Amino acid sequence: MSTDAKRLSLSNEVKKITTIVGGGKPPFSEGGRAKDAIIDGPSDVVVDAKGNQYIAAFLSNRVFKIDPQGMLTVVAGTGERATSGDGGPATQAALNGPSALALDGDVLYIAEQLADRIRRIDEKGIITTYAGSGRSLITKAGRHEVVKEGMKATDADLEQPAGLAVSGGALYFTEFAGNRVRRINPDGVISHIAGTGERVSNGDGGKATNAGLQGPTGIAIDSKGRIYVSEVFGHHVRRIDTKGMISTFAGGGKASPSDGKRARSVELRWPHGLVPDNHDNIYIAAFPSNKVFRVEKGGIIRTVAGTGEGGPAKAGNATAIVPWRS
Repeated sequence: MSTDAKRLSLSNEVKKITTIVGGGKPPFSEGGRAKDAIIDGPSDVVVDAKGNQYIAAFLSNRVFKIDPQGMLTVVAGTGERATSGDGGPATQAALNGPSALALDGDVLYIAEQLADRIRRIDEKGIITTYAGSGRSLITKAGRHEVVKEGMKATDADLEQPAGLAVSGGALYFTEFAGNRVRRINPDGVISHIAGTGERVSNGDGGKATNAGLQGPTGIAIDSKGRIYVSEVFGHHVRRIDTKGMISTFAGGGKASPSDGKRARSVELRWPHGLVPDNHDNIYIAAFPSNKVFRVEKGGIIRTVAGTGEGGPAKAGNATAIVPWRS
């Protein structure tokens, strides 16, 4: 998720919600209206400076683009669940579980979660592997190997990259199975910035590299360079400051996440996607809660979308929306 392309330009009140893609009937037809299309397993969205919207479809093994006129095209993936096509057009390449996207100018990054890779599409639409050897760090004994520092990202073993963010020319990503956060510098060298690999939530007040994370998925970076990470299994959102110290930003409490409460006092169930707005408020998508929350700069949490009930979404007030739940 790019700090520029994915930062929301929203006021403090999100009032209306509409469907921009999905809800149609099969078969899939490229070049038609996005509202008439079937999107199987949408998992992330980024928007470029021209207003094009890119959608990672985890189950479809594709990345789609919706132009400002609402027309849908494929920008990556054949639909086959595989990893292939490096050095050629992204539309002829296979993807294996694309879970997240990030934009850096006209360059698009794709987290290929089930292939333990990150792919890169350049300005000409050519796809390459940007990170990941295709091997997982998990050993046969179920232990996690020590992350090696200072190596090329393409030689590194990854464990299910699940969230992406770009800041200062560097690519940050979470490893869902590896319980870590890592960074790829502009020179292509990979480093480790959070998580020990152990699946546990601990370490608040200390260095992020010594802290445990439980299923980190979403990642966002605010205008001050602070990094936010959602822990699906830890039911927290953690924050890493510019000195590398980690703390709990939201979740971990027992109170119901209702408006006006402190974000650290509430119970968050499976927080997933994260995005900052242009005021550094942080929006949190909570998957089984069927809600989207906003944590304001003062640490207060509010509901901005969803009623908590499952069902088909319809246009209307965002807090009155019933999101789809299979």
